[in-house]
Amino acid sequence: MFVLSKWYCDCVSDEGIAFVGYWARLRWGLLAIPYAATLLKPLDDCTRERRSLRECAEPSLQDGGLRWECQRLGIRAAWTAGVPAIQGSASYHIRRGTYRWWTDTKARRGIPGS
Repeated sequence: MFVLSKWYCDCVSDEGIAFVGYWARLRWGLLAIPYAATLLKPLDDCTRERRSLRECAEPSLQDGGLRWECQRLGIRAAWTAGVPAIQGSASYHIRRGTYRWWTDTKARRGIPGS
């Protein structure tokens, strides 16, 4: 059985600068494969992509927000919730294992402009 842990983080500034970050770790028995990647689209420049197959810190929930620091990719970022989070969990049984999916998405209902 394998275990896949992953995080997807993104944001767009008021000026239109876009960032996407992805962190994952696949474990299968004694084998562990880390992966992290970023895309940064400055306003008037080409998209910059960085990736690594070396271990870097997993994003973590701290102080009511999300923090991620990965020196290999030059990342130090923090996201804060503008609204309360909706949290849930679901399990899916696939052949010989169990696939678990946890969500932590922002509730956008009732917010002007959403």
